[in-house]
Amino acid sequence: LEYKNNLEKQEDFTADTELDFNTYFDIVRDGDNVNYKLIINNPKKDMHNIKGMLIHNFSGVEEYPTIGIFDKPKSLYTEHSGSLTFEGTIVSADDIGNVNFKLYLEYTDDDGEEKVYSEIRRG
Repeated sequence: LEYKNNLEKQEDFTADTELDFNTYFDIVRDGDNVNYKLIINNPKKDMHNIKGMLIHNFSGVEEYPTIGIFDKPKSLYTEHSGSLTFEGTIVSADDIGNVNFKLYLEYTDDDGEEKVYSEIRRG
């Protein structure tokens, strides 16, 4: 809950050009289900003990995909082709074109702990 509350209040975000990794966001409607997926890959430095949460501002939904918060933290390495995936579904027949997504990622690299707040841009 603390991760979610901090992310909801966040107004300053890391620029896409300053991220230590690449992101790919996909969103697809399947009837009343809107499936979304954020993939993080191609780290520019080794990332250890990764914890993260992806939230959105669609009202009524209180489930958000996480990594390393309720399960074991993950790692990404520059030498390997691994990736992290946040996947979720919004159940609604309404247009969700104005829904905003925010990512929080916390990890350790060779220089210490990093915390990233990012707005996910669609399209």
